[in-house]
Amino acid sequence: MDVSQLNIGDSIHVRDIQLPSGVTPKVQTDLTAFSVIAPIVEEEAPVAEAEAAAGPEVITEKKEEGEAAASAPAAKEKGPKEKEQKK
Repeated sequence: MDVSQLNIGDSIHVRDIQLPSGVTPKVQTDLTAFSVIAPIVEEEAPVAEAEAAAGPEVITEKKEEGEAAASAPAAKEKGPKEKEQKK
């Protein structure tokens, strides 16, 4: 059955289906075989609820204080141009 031309609310009954010769339906012909309904759209959850559903943030690795200081020594020291500009 091609149902592409149906609109929301349309339906096709068993009696509307052309069956091959020698084939008879086992159900009443007044029964609906296909029905087109509007899609169900779920309301989006607010961000706070979505985050709560995701669970708590898991921290897997913690840098030691020595590692953090070693990885960013340039941030603490000012370059020669910056020192001259302050004078």
